[in-house]
Amino acid sequence: MRSGIKLHHLDYQKQYWTQVFETFTQKFAMGLTPNPDLACNQHIKFDALLENALQMGADKLATGHYARLCQPQSGGPVQLLRGIDENKDQSYFLANVGADAFEKVLFPLGTLTKADVRNLAVSEGLVTATKRSSAGICFVGRRDFRDFISEYVEMKPGPFVCVDGNSHLGTHTGIAAYTHGQRAGISGVPKPFYVVGKNVENNTVFVAPGADHPALFCTSAVAGDPFWISGQPPKVLQDGQPLTCMFKARYRQSLEKCTVCFVDSNTEEAIAESMGVAGTETTEFASSSFCRVRHTLDEGKRLLQIRFEDPTRAITPGQALVLYDGDVCLGASVIAYPGPSLFEQNQLHEEDVQVSVSV
Repeated sequence: MRSGIKLHHLDYQKQYWTQVFETFTQKFAMGLTPNPDLACNQHIKFDALLENALQMGADKLATGHYARLCQPQSGGPVQLLRGIDENKDQSYFLANVGADAFEKVLFPLGTLTKADVRNLAVSEGLVTATKRSSAGICFVGRRDFRDFISEYVEMKPGPFVCVDGNSHLGTHTGIAAYTHGQRAGISGVPKPFYVVGKNVENNTVFVAPGADHPALFCTSAVAGDPFWISGQPPKVLQDGQPLTCMFKARYRQSLEKCTVCFVDSNTEEAIAESMGVAGTETTEFASSSFCRVRHTLDEGKRLLQIRFEDPTRAITPGQALVLYDGDVCLGASVIAYPGPSLFEQNQLHEEDVQVSVSV
């Protein structure tokens, strides 16, 4: 079928390599788990590609993202909204794109479901109508991620350590191949173990038995490098007040409730002081003891403290924490580290009880 639309081929390999891929592999080498799709949208699709499209005379750039855009009746910047298909909503991946870019963008699929789009494709006789949806990271595809990352990051074997009893359960293939929440794949053990944290300095991967072990859940986190789609933080944060909103800490997560506030330093002492617990060795916004890897925080820059209404699974350093006000996507911040896990909090409580009894 011929559409009569001229096709232009544009090459962004160099930009993608320097602005997305190199950063992706560097962060994995540090033990982090970045998401390259956010960086690709920020630097390639809605920067380089958009600029080229406008230079070629286009009025708008249309893409196939399942997301919506809205111009508020009261005025102000264009807002990014979640797509109506909750299973395909891709606003998470667009949370690092500014409103200025969205002024020149169209998302025609945002008001459709995936089933609607497939039906339209069938009715138009498109060859991709029944093509299987893409999965995973685009440049990795369906191949084993550990095989892929080992081509770019040095893989040094080290111990799996179980948080129950601090016992060694075997040897991992390299710390970059593992991320919070995933099944560890340890051979010779009677039950599945899951990654609950990493210590980059001594090359240790911490694991716990079962997908719902309390070491996988936490009630707080600290995030850095906040990006606001509108260009400014929500007014309540600017006024020094906590913001109650919804969040996703990974793409497939359902929206959950949290409270967010600013802190002006990256030290745990300052975080503790701002929460009214100065002098307390273990604070709600201290790092989990199983997390000895963190996204680099610039001294003096504002951080976000996040308190989750419900315990949240597998909060992972390097991944994006995306904030929402209803359907409106506010922006994103990079998770620096999770707070103490429920397992650690329970241990601390038990120690306090024992001290009280002995006294």
